[in-house]
Amino acid sequence: MKTCQEQLDNLKAFFNDRDVNVYEKQKLWGILSALRGPDGEPGCHVKDATTAVIRMKVFGPEIHAGNPLFDWISMQDDVQDLVTIRALLDRPNTKSQHFVSHVREAFHHLGLYWLKPNKM
Repeated sequence: MKTCQEQLDNLKAFFNDRDVNVYEKQKLWGILSALRGPDGEPGCHVKDATTAVIRMKVFGPEIHAGNPLFDWISMQDDVQDLVTIRALLDRPNTKSQHFVSHVREAFHHLGLYWLKPNKM
């Protein structure tokens, strides 16, 4: 069984390993940065349209199966309504641009589409 500390040690080893390509480190960092999502962001569906789709791709729906600890994690199948929300995030808005840059980067690294629904 793995502990949280063992997983943190794995991340530390990965990010400090000089044999790991810098681009691979940037990809993982971008994905990790996007997993948290916004709190208190105007428009309650921003997290569903971005972070929840990323979580579905990374963890898969099976994370919920028989695991009540993860019942609170927002995960979402991607649909056109969520694409519409993501398209709105592309408008200039200094308040959310930092968050949008993280989730767009994660979408790219995970091979997800930003402006059309993703099948998972």
